[in-house]
Amino acid sequence: MIGDLEGRLESLERRHKRMKADCERRTRKLQTTLDTTSAQAREEAYRTQHFYAAALSDLLNDLLDDLERIPPDVDAALVRIRRLLAGERPAA
Repeated sequence: MIGDLEGRLESLERRHKRMKADCERRTRKLQTTLDTTSAQAREEAYRTQHFYAAALSDLLNDLLDDLERIPPDVDAALVRIRRLLAGERPAA
């Protein structure tokens, strides 16, 4: 009976060791996936920020052009501002 119990214990210990190694492999794989996804999210956030900064710069340059005309085209500048406030997005 003791030999049977020792055999079962050894079997359980081997199984536990395999399961632990499998768990560690999965953990490493998940960490790699998480790292990759985080890097992609950072890159996407940077690109989005860059896009909106460029769009804002274009808008401000257009407003500046309207206001530097002689005579200044205040109405056109106000139309641009009102469109933005109404939620219209400038063309990309």
